[in-house]
Amino acid sequence: MKPRSGRAPGRFTKNCAICHQIDGKGAIVGPQLKGISKRGVDRVIEDILDPNRNVDPSFRYSTIILKDNKLITGLQRKTDGQAITFTDTTGKEVTVRADQIKKRIESSNSLMPNNFGEVIPPADFNDLVAYLLSK
Repeated sequence: MKPRSGRAPGRFTKNCAICHQIDGKGAIVGPQLKGISKRGVDRVIEDILDPNRNVDPSFRYSTIILKDNKLITGLQRKTDGQAITFTDTTGKEVTVRADQIKKRIESSNSLMPNNFGEVIPPADFNDLVAYLLSK
């Protein structure tokens, strides 16, 4: 499988790099994609279209309700004393004090959106998959 055009890296940048990294480009929120081609085409497509099927526990998100009723949704990244840092869907880190948390809801789902099959046109999706399989 080969990308249709030289625009395939742009498909990654536009759709994936906010959370994933390949060749040092992109963010470190979700799993890094080095060696993704070893997964094969079926698994890569499954991971993109159904990201909640096989979620590593370290990539399951939490919804935090603070005492002021502000909501934070993200992956817990670190704890430093009373400070807990989460990374949200935009890659932004948010740090809160543990004593400000009213409720924490753990999800069994991935932070990755599950609608890429709807938002990426088929030809662009094919280019993206081909690009990932070339890595």
